[in-house]
Amino acid sequence: DAPHKVISLVPMGAAARAGVICVGHLLMAIDSQSIESLSAVKICSMVVGDAGTAVTLTLRAPTTAPDTKSSTTAKSTSPSSPTTREYSTTLVRGCHGLVNS
Repeated sequence: DAPHKVISLVPMGAAARAGVICVGHLLMAIDSQSIESLSAVKICSMVVGDAGTAVTLTLRAPTTAPDTKSSTTAKSTSPSSPTTREYSTTLVRGCHGLVNS
């Protein structure tokens, strides 16, 4: 069921070493294909692949809203509500998981 949340990273894997993907981020797409209606098993099969091939993951990360008390230019109407940022990262599959590209 959507949303698909990152619950762990492979120790010393590409995502962990790069510090880009974090536990709690939401996986939105794999190779530009939405995964919203896919099962966890199907998602894993899309991420795992032949060593040396690349996979692009699109994720959504929670961020904190601007602090309106310390900035006179902040325009947030609700400073305590979280916002999100979406980003993509391409990783190369290795024989023991993903490696940095």
